This record gives sequence, C-alpha cells and structure tokens, in this order.
Amino acid sequence: MAKDVLIGTISGYELGTIQYWLNSLDACGFAGDKVVLACNADRRVVEGLRSRLYEVVTYATDPATGNAYYPAESFQDEDASAERFYLMWQYLAARRREDYRYVVSVDVRDAVFQSDPSKWLEDNLGDKELNVSSEAVRYDDEEWNRASVIDNFGRTLHERMRSHVIWNAGVIAGAAPVFRDLCLNVHLLCRASRLPYSDQAALNIILSMEPYRRLTRFNASEDGWACHGGAFGDPVLTGKLLEPAPTFDGAHVYTSSGKKYCVVHQYDRVPAWREALQKKYAGAGSATTPPPR
Repeated sequence: MAKDVLIGTISGYELGTIQYWLNSLDACGFAGDKVVLACNADRRVVEGLRSRLYEVVTYATDPATGNAYYPAESFQDEDASAERFYLMWQYLAARRREDYRYVVSVDVRDAVFQSDPSKWLEDNLGDKELNVSSEAVRYDDEEWNRASVIDNFGRTLHERMRSHVIWNAGVIAGAAPVFRDLCLNVHLLCRASRLPYSDQAALNIILSMEPYRRLTRFNASEDGWACHGGAFGDPVLTGKLLEPAPTFDGAHVYTSSGKKYCVVHQYDRVPAWREALQKKYAGAGSATTPPPR
C-alpha cells in the first residue's frame, strides 16, 4: 500500500521554535514520510532535521555559511505562508501518482500532534478526497479573515464569502492527487494577490466552488480533526463562535464531547495550553517568541 506523507514548511525558524511540532510528530505514531520544505534556514536547522531522518528540501545554499535560502527576489519569511502551496505542488508533482496515499500539511511553528493523522484519516475521511477544519466562526464575525479576503481579492468576493464558515489553511490533508492540484490552484490564486498571508483566503474561495465542495470533508471543530486556538482563545469572538469551547485536562485538548483532537493548532494563543504543551513536547532547544498573526 502507498505511504502517507506529512509536509511542513519553514522559513526563518530555529530548532527551538519547531521542537514542539517535531517531538509531538515523532511521538504520535505517524509512520509515513516526514518532509520539511526549507526556504530560509540555518545550516544547523537543516542538519538537525536530517539527523532525525526528515527529508529536507532546500532551494539554494550560501557557500560561505551553508545556510539554506530561497532564491527569489525580495522574498521574506512571511511570504512562505502562500509560497508553500507552490512548493508542496512542486514536491508532489515530482512523485509518481502511486507513491503516496494521503498528504498531510500542518503548520510547523504553532501546532502539535496528539494522535496519528493517518489513523484519523483512515477512520474518518470516507469517500471524500480533501480534509479541512473549521475555525468555528464566519467571515463576517472575524476581522482578520474578513480583511484578508477584502485586501487580497476585493469586496465582490467578500460578499460571496461573508456568511461562510472559515476553513483553516494551516492543517489540511487529502488524497495525494487531489491535494497536489489543490495546492497549485491555491498558489495561482495567491499570485493574483501577491500579498503575504493570502493563502487562507484563497483556499476558502476555492473550497466554496465545485468540484471541491463535493470532494471535501468539512470538519467542524467538534469532529476532532483539528482545534484552532486562535478562535477559541480570542475574547473578541465571545458570543460569535458557532461551536462549544474545547476542554483541556492539563495534558491534552479535547472537544466539548470528550474527543481528543488529532492536531492542536495555534495552541500558543491560549496561555494555559501553551505552557503545558510546550513543557510536554520540549527537548530540542529553547522556544522563541512567536510572531503576530
């Protein structure tokens, strides 16, 4: 049977920043290929990842320092948020169709794994070919996402999206051929904007259209695929959230009905979660202060 592959993208991160992602992934039971697409990365980061048997893809190397860098004019670390979709498409397009069953993409800086994503997909994806998760709020009720659609793609598309639930771009998965081509579509729409952080708005617009609407499992937070702490930890959204708050027992984050989430994303925006989960998954250096959203 074909393997699964889990892909993360880094640019400007130190090992101390990504240790929680690495350690939780290595502990969760995932048995597929682990790939990191490294744009701007210190040589020690690349060597550290490879010593843990991660496949690290780099795009250019400084001969003086050995540091990896992304050879695009004016490229900044934050540009990797959208550029990663092109890089994932490029990586997957170079593989044979039968190489991989599922592809999983999870943000590296602010996510941890509580269980094996392959097992979750086996048990839950069914006849769908893409897997996304809700931020439990609509576009009109969350300022950052609302502004992102307007700034990147204009008010006409905002009118189309304003009543839609927001699907998070930081934790997505799916059958390899469909996931691969979704990445290219997101990349092409992001190129129409050329602003940083256009990826989530682009993804949501694409998922609102056919054939993606029919191909996608749209998970509520309560389904247990992924929890996005940015929504549940934001007091501005009190009264606007569409789902009940997750629970935390000091070691794991659960849905309100007691399902343990497979992935906890944006855990660093909930202070109690951040302290406990970083302590639990520490072990590869010291954490750095995360950048703002």
